[in-house]
Amino acid sequence: MRLSDEMHTKMVLHILQNEFHLPIKNGKCNKASIEDKIVVGLYQKDIPPLDQEDVDWICLLINDLISDYKDNPKEYRQG
Repeated sequence: MRLSDEMHTKMVLHILQNEFHLPIKNGKCNKASIEDKIVVGLYQKDIPPLDQEDVDWICLLINDLISDYKDNPKEYRQG
């Protein structure tokens, strides 16, 4: 892995806010869409260099959030 935990968190939040993880398929994020957006970000030099292990870890973190939301949706409600 090339990214720090802090950068992983920033990437996860950016992906979720911009809905790059959608559509959710079989309870998991759309990894292909995320990888496509990361490639674009790399070419545009918007994100630092990362490797496949970083991408896998980011997708795993997003999948954990999706799973947790399915189990505890009230914890994610605002208001």
